[in-house]
Amino acid sequence: MKIKPLAVLIPVIILLAATWFLLSYEIHMARIPWAIGVYDVDDSFNTNESVNNPVLTKSSVAQKPTYFVADPFVFKHNGKYLMFYEAGLIDRNDRRGAIALAVSDDGVSYKHHSIVLEDEVSISFPIIYEEGEDKYMTIEGVKANNIRLFKALDFPYSWTCVDTLLTGPWSDPSIYKSGDTYFLFVSTPYVYEDVHIFYSNSFFGPYVEHPMNPVVSKNKRIARNAGNIFEMNNKLYRPVQDCSNMYGEKVRMMEILELSETTYREKEIENSPLSFKQDGWNRTKMHTFNIFKINDKMMVATDGAPHNGKLQLRIVKRR
Repeated sequence: MKIKPLAVLIPVIILLAATWFLLSYEIHMARIPWAIGVYDVDDSFNTNESVNNPVLTKSSVAQKPTYFVADPFVFKHNGKYLMFYEAGLIDRNDRRGAIALAVSDDGVSYKHHSIVLEDEVSISFPIIYEEGEDKYMTIEGVKANNIRLFKALDFPYSWTCVDTLLTGPWSDPSIYKSGDTYFLFVSTPYVYEDVHIFYSNSFFGPYVEHPMNPVVSKNKRIARNAGNIFEMNNKLYRPVQDCSNMYGEKVRMMEILELSETTYREKEIENSPLSFKQDGWNRTKMHTFNIFKINDKMMVATDGAPHNGKLQLRIVKRR
């Protein structure tokens, strides 16, 4: 049987086209200058930029070549403001996220200190917890196929994995304690359509699946966690990423109305999505919202980029 040349060429053309697209996408995404900033925020989540943002950029990480910084979480300790965040490291042909640390005396001006946690897979979304006398951190590491718990050996510089809280490719973990129960919120990765809750009577687990899972189903607008679940004025909030149009475009705020081992209910607040200054460093993208305090003033650590990261195929007509 004679094989037609076209039949051989078509799969090769498709493979080359797919390779070109993926390579172009990686280069394009690497050019998106994600950076980190802080804002004043009031009880209604109105923000005021009293700081010369961004406070951290990829250039802040001097130790290793870095192509973005994102996912900031601020924890106050011994009078210092410690910002844990993701730094996208470049190691030859490998690009992966690691957990970095920046330090501030006033909560406003931050200086990168060091990379405090690296892994074989890309890791991000660091949240710090105090349990007894010890400090712990959860991270996202989807390709590790689990949610791991890290304990500080020498806080905040040295960490070791002490437990696996969940198995499976979950993203953006956030633990909230209500009464004697710990609730672990996670999102489904890649498509970011669902939110699942697991609960335990111990911070260390085992965590049991909530009977209403998924508590958010097939809704890219509010499914992905954007930061730590927090209380403000006796209300409970879950910041979320709106990924309905594109990845990490904006942050919305959900108020949790009911949370127990058998029930869950939330609603979006009136002035959601949260509005930030729509020019400059974060005018088109923002996907993290973590509240912290400077004395009695509420602040938020967030991230953003001036480009949306969409790939567009343009067909140019010759005239």
